[in-house]
Formats: sequence, C-alpha cells, structure tokens
Amino acid sequence: MLFTRVPLVLLALILFQQPATPADGAETEYRTGAALAAAGRPAEAIPHLERALVALPGNAAVQHLLAQAYCDLNRLTEAERLLQAVVAANPKDSQAWRMLAMLFYNNSFYDRALHALDQFDALQSGDADVQVYRASALAALGKKTQAEALYVRLLGDGSGSGNPSPELLLGYAQLLHESGRTALALARIDQAIKILPRNSKLYFWRARILWDGGDAEKAFEAAQTAIRLAPERSQPRSLLLKIAKSLGREEEAEAQAKWLDAADRRLAVR
Repeated sequence: MLFTRVPLVLLALILFQQPATPADGAETEYRTGAALAAAGRPAEAIPHLERALVALPGNAAVQHLLAQAYCDLNRLTEAERLLQAVVAANPKDSQAWRMLAMLFYNNSFYDRALHALDQFDALQSGDADVQVYRASALAALGKKTQAEALYVRLLGDGSGSGNPSPELLLGYAQLLHESGRTALALARIDQAIKILPRNSKLYFWRARILWDGGDAEKAFEAAQTAIRLAPERSQPRSLLLKIAKSLGREEEAEAQAKWLDAADRRLAVR
C-alpha cells in the first residue's frame, strides 16, 4: 500500500483527543515524549513515554504514543504487547484497535488485521480508509470476490467518481492486475497518478502492470520515473533491471545491477 505506517499527523490527533494529561513529573515526561515523537524522533521519545506510563499505568494518551513510537522503530513485538494490553483493559478503545489493525496489516498478518478492523468498525464506523485496508486484506487472503465487491462499493458506482483516494485506486488496480484485467488495472493506476503525480509506488505499479501486459517500452519509462521520484527504493530498480535486459539495454541493466549489489552489501554490514 502507499502508506506503511500510521502517519505522524495521527500523533497530533491523539494529543487533541486525549485532554486528560499526566501531572507533575509524569506530565513533563509525557509532554517531552509527545514533542519528540511528533518531531520524528521516536528513539528519544520512548524513554520519556515509558517513564510516564510507569507513573500513570493505563493512561490512553501515553499508551497510544508509546505504541506508535515502537512501531516507528519496528519494535513490533513491544507495540503489539502494549496494544493488546490496552484493548484487553478497555475493549472500546477504538484508536488502539486501529493501530493494532495497521500493525498486523503492514506485517502481512491479514487475518488478524481483519479481526482488529472489525473491532474498530464496530466502535467507529464510516472510516473510509479502514475499509480500503479491509478490501486489501480480503484480497490478500484470497477472498477476491468479497474484496472486489467492497472496492466497487467504495468507488460508488464503480466509475471512480467522487474523488476516490489513491490508496483505494491502487488496491483495486492490484486486484484487477492479479485477475488479468490489465487495461482496467492500468486505468485505475493512471487515475491515482493524476491525484498523486509524484508518488514512486504508483509509477512502480504502472511499470509492473505494463511489463506483465507485454508493453516493455512503456514499462521501462514508468520504472525510470519511479526511480527518479524515490532513488532509495530497490523494487523499481529490480524491475527496471529485468525490463532493461529484455530490451537489450545492457548499460541500464548493468547500472541497476551495480546499485542493487551495493545496496545488498550495505545491508550485510549492518
């Protein structure tokens, strides 16, 4: 999907929606941790939030922020343990259910994501973004008919009217692509690109759909655009390597192979 984590804007929403804040020293820890998390510094935020939670066990504002900080650092076991404890103590905490759903979804635990999405939807229905993730999870679990019916419903009459989100269009395009409906999938991707013209992932999927559909030249151009928009991403480079080889463009293929090899060496050193 386009977004692999709960956006940092959510942190501000959590703060706004949780007026009851800790007192005295714990309040200082809480506010310091919240400011660091909102500034994109989760590693520094965590010790402050952990100390605030010790002083105020069960405080929802601290729990939400701390779980998000764990997720931001890929400390997923700690995030899940904390969020599971939150919903066990308060099954009506819709924000915790949503965060659990995103944690499971982003790590491909689609059946568990669906359960958390069901819990969230029962408490706070009408969230269109949640429904997009539900459709994608259904598709990933092989429930294609249910997934497509949900995508079509979310798109209104199926024509894509009503300013659909790029996330929705991408998910539906992926489903159409998997079922061999290349032209329809490409139309949805192009619709999403009109909304987000500088999104690398959309161009990567455009390249992939075109490549699988047999249009190597246009796939080559789309893959190059994806790389130009996000040079650090390896997926478009791997795809461009395959396409370049098929077109006999050895210089381009060699350049991508060198980049990918260097990236692998950097990962091995870590």
